[in-house]
Amino acid sequence: MATFKQANALMAELTTAARPVSIKEDQALQAFARNATGDPSFKLEWWDNAFWAERLKEAKFRIKQEELRQYLPLPSVKAGLFQVCGEIGVCGTS
Repeated sequence: MATFKQANALMAELTTAARPVSIKEDQALQAFARNATGDPSFKLEWWDNAFWAERLKEAKFRIKQEELRQYLPLPSVKAGLFQVCGEIGVCGTS
């Protein structure tokens, strides 16, 4: 098991690696929202992120979350998840 010091070192390493990527993604999302609204001074607020992230995903991949839902019904997804978990021994199959 990891020590507290090792866990903190891992968190610092992950933060150092992930922060530049996160900043770049935030900038891309901001640029997309400004372009979509036509307002070059538009500023994303934290409550806007989920909405604009979904719009960006729709534009980038040309598919909507709701369109995928019909192909991945929850009961089938849950059954498949528990089957895989049972096969690898990390959870029960009931």
